[in-house]
This record gives sequence, C-alpha cells and structure tokens, in this order.
Amino acid sequence: MTELRKPAPAGDYDQRIAIQDRGTTTNGHGEVVPSWQTIAKVWAKIRPVRGDAYFASGQLQTEVDHVISFRYGVAVTVEHRVLWLGRSVPFEIVSIIEPSAAKADTELMCKTGVLDGR
Repeated sequence: MTELRKPAPAGDYDQRIAIQDRGTTTNGHGEVVPSWQTIAKVWAKIRPVRGDAYFASGQLQTEVDHVISFRYGVAVTVEHRVLWLGRSVPFEIVSIIEPSAAKADTELMCKTGVLDGR
C-alpha cells in the first residue's frame, strides 16, 4: 500500500513565488529578445537542501538546490522557472513531484546560481 502525502499546514507557505514561462519581448531598438512572463503567483515553502561552490572561468560559481512546495492546482513543467518574489531569485526547475490523488503539495526540485534560472 502506498503512503499518501498530505498537504503542509497553510502557515508553512510563507514565501511568495511566481511561476514563469519563456516568451519574447521587443526592446527599445525593436529587437525581439527572450524574456519571462508570469503565469501564476502562489504562496510556497522554500527549503534549501544542498549547496556547492566551485571555480569556473576564473570566477566563484555557486549552485544551491532547493525544494519548493506549494498547493496543487498550478500546472508546472521543467520548461518553466520559479521566481522568488521576496528576494528576486530565479530558480531552474530540475524535476517535479506531482501531487497524489490525495491532492498533496506539488514539490519542485530547483537550482539557482550558475544558470540564473536558465
């Protein structure tokens, strides 16, 4: 028998995030440039789970893995990114743990730092 995950208490969702999709916009020179458009804003729980620092190209690079949890109901793919609105930190979505039939939280495994959200 599989164990059903239950949603976290509402008080655990204390950080505001935006789920963003890739798009394009036109800059002041009329050029089409890549950009991110917000498709949803939700309350979430953000937990750091691991951090690494290393040198690449003569500069210190950092990579921090986080688990970001929020209530089910927002369709998310690894093509999206998460923007932590309180700190303006973008996260690349590495994998998604979908909610079970019990409608538990959606959990995202995310990275920030090196790829700056992509």
